Amino acid sequence: FATTLFNKWFGVKRFKDRAYYGGHHGDSNDNSWILVRAGNLEIVMVNLEYRGVLGQDPKVLAWAKDVFDDHPDALGIVNSHHIVNANGSFSAEGKQMYDAVKTAANVQLMTSGHIKEFRARRTDEHMGRKIHSMLADYQDLIVKADDCAGGCGYMRIWRFSPMKNQLK
Repeated sequence: FATTLFNKWFGVKRFKDRAYYGGHHGDSNDNSWILVRAGNLEIVMVNLEYRGVLGQDPKVLAWAKDVFDDHPDALGIVNSHHIVNANGSFSAEGKQMYDAVKTAANVQLMTSGHIKEFRARRTDEHMGRKIHSMLADYQDLIVKADDCAGGCGYMRIWRFSPMKNQLK
């Protein structure tokens, strides 16, 4: 779980002066947030570290909830390493994250990877509001026609349509 190299190359110092960088929790960039604006759409994304069997730190989860609460008009997204399992169930950490942020009125999406499946998703409802959680992980993808392995450069691209209230 050491994040020394991550913080060396992608630490607070690298992002602190960027307009979209909102901040971090603690002394490292293991838990951070950004605010992106596209037209009239604001997106606040909180990135939470992977802690596996240790589970999420309640102080970090409270901090994440506060970030969302401080940006009530922005679309809220939680991003972490392991939230959804291949069968669509929550991982233990994913359930902790969901329980911590489900009362933030703007959280609508939780995203993760970790599982060697290409995709899975779930939709939960809290007080009439839906929160979609998804898994996208291409690390074991092999495309023989393209003669590639290890993900082949695949990634998820999101298209937001506020007018249609859609995310594709």
